[in-house]
Amino acid sequence: MTQLLTSTLNNLTSRFSQSSGSTHDLLDGFAKSFGWQPSYEIENSRMSDTVNAHLMIEHGLENAAVLTFMKDRNFTTLNFFEQKKLLEISYNNLVDWHIFISENQISYVNNRIFPRNEIIKELKSDRVDQLRYEGFLQIIEKLPSPNLKALDETLIERISYWRRIISVELNNKIDNVALSEFFNVIILLRAAEDYKKKDSIGMIDSYFLIEKWKILVNRDSPSFKDLVSISINDLGYHDLPNEIINLDLLSVFDNLPNFIINQILADFYGNKYFDYDFSIISKHALSKIYEKYVSILRVKDTNQESFFSTVPEEVSEKMYGEVYTPQYIASFFGKILQKEMGITKFINSKIIDPACGSGIFLRTIAEYKIEAMIGNTGKLPNEQTINSSLGEIYGIDIDQNAKKATQLSLALLELLVSGKFAYNSNILANESISFLINNSNYKEQFDAVIANPPYISLDRMQPSLRDLVLKLLGDLKFGRTDAYLAFVVLSVMLLKPGGFSALVVPQNFLIADNAKKVRSYLFEHCTMKYLVDLSSISVFENTGAYVILLVFQKKFMDSHNEECTVVRCNELPGKALQDTLDDIEVENTFYSIYRVNQKLFASDIWNFPNKKQNNIKEYLEKEYSPISHFLGIRQGIVTGDDSVFIISKDNIPSGEEAAYKPLLK
Repeated sequence: MTQLLTSTLNNLTSRFSQSSGSTHDLLDGFAKSFGWQPSYEIENSRMSDTVNAHLMIEHGLENAAVLTFMKDRNFTTLNFFEQKKLLEISYNNLVDWHIFISENQISYVNNRIFPRNEIIKELKSDRVDQLRYEGFLQIIEKLPSPNLKALDETLIERISYWRRIISVELNNKIDNVALSEFFNVIILLRAAEDYKKKDSIGMIDSYFLIEKWKILVNRDSPSFKDLVSISINDLGYHDLPNEIINLDLLSVFDNLPNFIINQILADFYGNKYFDYDFSIISKHALSKIYEKYVSILRVKDTNQESFFSTVPEEVSEKMYGEVYTPQYIASFFGKILQKEMGITKFINSKIIDPACGSGIFLRTIAEYKIEAMIGNTGKLPNEQTINSSLGEIYGIDIDQNAKKATQLSLALLELLVSGKFAYNSNILANESISFLINNSNYKEQFDAVIANPPYISLDRMQPSLRDLVLKLLGDLKFGRTDAYLAFVVLSVMLLKPGGFSALVVPQNFLIADNAKKVRSYLFEHCTMKYLVDLSSISVFENTGAYVILLVFQKKFMDSHNEECTVVRCNELPGKALQDTLDDIEVENTFYSIYRVNQKLFASDIWNFPNKKQNNIKEYLEKEYSPISHFLGIRQGIVTGDDSVFIISKDNIPSGEEAAYKPLLK
């Protein structure tokens, strides 16, 4: 271990108290020295007499861990309760691995393995590699797979359960808007409660909402609406606008039995292994929960008579192309925009997501803006600066519940940063295409457009949406078009000259005939910056969608000589995207990263061979005539999900061979 790193480690694991700015620099340098990307410091007062600092670290946008630096004590010397309290920090951040570092010991703990099975290593100057990312990978291979559910999975399961129970209790006469408001309010109050507990240790009951509910139950007519009003007042948040909490929607829950309200509240305080801390629950957890808010509770049609109410099923609204976007994609887009714009412009940038869904893109952008404002000082900017920056974030979604979810996500972020709820009026519930083409004040007004637009083929669109898509595309429509193509064109219309767009689009955008004119339109008006082919990765679970990430810049000067970074990924998407951010060109089994000239985008089909492939292509073109000179080429089988429609020959039932056609690959 170098003398500098030894000194850094000693400072971080001793009782000597560094100033916040100095600690920030020490943590940042320490993480980078060992191959980790420091993400953010976790402010937590738990056991401050035992711990110096907590740092979230990641590698490749996916593999994350929490580093905790102990004060003159080892993790193994703590009692079970103390260990649990510290592990709750990583658990509530939706990170499985927690690494505890003291002056002479490293403890690697997976918080989702029970009973606990930590790996302990002695820290010596000649064993520094244990702190490196590669050493971490070797360590985690030795532990069994987690046997406890992650926080987001547990909460989603409980919300789904209670939504169905509530619907039955109210005879299925409850709409999704009211149900969403019910759970939004509980999450908001729990976040406000946990935030207040940090500054008012011992002043707020451990189970604040449950205690308030017990008081109300002892009255003649307890109501959930009264619980919300009293809790808001006692927590010190007065006059919240209806856009954050609409009390009128909560009256319907007055008919719920008191014990059900009590049990629901209890489920938002923790499970049998960990307590929840909504003041530190990560953006990934919230986004997964909010995805459920844009599901629709429907009673399954049945002709069977029943004495009891039917338990409703949760059904995603596929008509709007609704899917969940993984966090690593949101992180990549946020970091690539920051990299391309520069810190100052990124902080002040005006950004829109015209299909915001649960708000994962906008929440991630907001967090990166705040991190950029904090910079190297480790100190928060003033409230006005934060409000000004986050006020430049816009979102639109056709679903009212998606709007509410995004608003609440951003409101909770501001609460955790500034201690106040801020109302973002720039999140709208509207049909994006119609709204944006009819509001000229949105045209060429944005520094960035970021979206995972809906993928809906022409024959699956509602007539009103079909008319809007065809109207927007105009002369660019060709063949059987898709809704996402309208959003590609729309993003160009919304961008200022020099602005950036970061989109998740189907892989067939590169080759499909119906996208040919849109590709030409992009080449004419934009410069392609990044093209990431993730078609070999199951990005969206159980959808059979093969996607690419496309980042382009609206032209403001001649840039046809500028290169575009192309990424072809078979495995390890997070690592591939991190190498892309670091400008690393690489060719390995898992992914390849290389650069191509803009002139390749002038072709009817966008195909980008790497250097080796290009040499082979040039040789074949020189020596041989293309097969199209002799044969007609047609598209082969396209299943959408090969595992369903293509089976192994060994699995064909005996005697049924004639019913199956062989696949010519």
